[in-house]
Amino acid sequence: MPNKAQRNQKDRSVRPNCPPFLPIPCDANGVRLNTKGIDGRNCLQLSASPLEGMLASVAGGASQQHTHVEVIAVGDAVNVLYLKDRETTDGIDVFGTSFPNDHRRIVNQAVESACHDVRIPKSRGCGTDTRKLAPDWFNTDTQTSMNPVLHKSLTREALGQGIKIFEMVNQHGDGLTVYAAPWQYAFSAKMYQHFSPRMTNYDLPNALVYLHEYIKITGNQKLKKGKVRGWVRDFGHLPNGARKDYMDALLTTVRNAYFAKYETYPF
Repeated sequence: MPNKAQRNQKDRSVRPNCPPFLPIPCDANGVRLNTKGIDGRNCLQLSASPLEGMLASVAGGASQQHTHVEVIAVGDAVNVLYLKDRETTDGIDVFGTSFPNDHRRIVNQAVESACHDVRIPKSRGCGTDTRKLAPDWFNTDTQTSMNPVLHKSLTREALGQGIKIFEMVNQHGDGLTVYAAPWQYAFSAKMYQHFSPRMTNYDLPNALVYLHEYIKITGNQKLKKGKVRGWVRDFGHLPNGARKDYMDALLTTVRNAYFAKYETYPF
């Protein structure tokens, strides 16, 4: 009977490696897959336990290379691992100027290795069978839309905020640390998606939670609307040609929904 290493090698021989950080999963022949279910979510959903297991595999790969990888996560993975207000996510979207190319190569190898060993049940609308997780469960999609100045600034703010949603390092400090993105950025990004054609029914609830976390760590003080406008502008979350209408809709929506959830106004 072949050992694990031999089985993994066999898998790799029949399944060409997908390009790193592929935006859409691919099959054994490298053909892109449509993994969206009838609810618009990725069919391959990770709860906290398997997600932590996958990240532990990445941490192990980094440790073997005597490297400490630091990344910043934005989106549902933060809710699943830290806020505990969501049960599943289809992966983890990361960025960070502290994540250079040599670290990416190490992560790519670990991500590919983990994909061969883990099967995740499909979500509603995708059937009941399982499918191997594609490498895009760990991706840098958000980073592609950031200019270098913003990327550097958000990295610095996330490290300063210091909220670790996952960490596994050895006695030498090698492994993986995942920080939460700045709450104000996470809020702005979710509201931008809420008002886009890609909106989901959890964008607004997530945005409210992120805003609440920001308010808590800044002394529970009500925000000035100008600060929120500044976030949206600085993060590049203003739709073209709809500045005033968008901001009015955002502020009104958030004000009312935040009050309904927390019985106080954020502004």
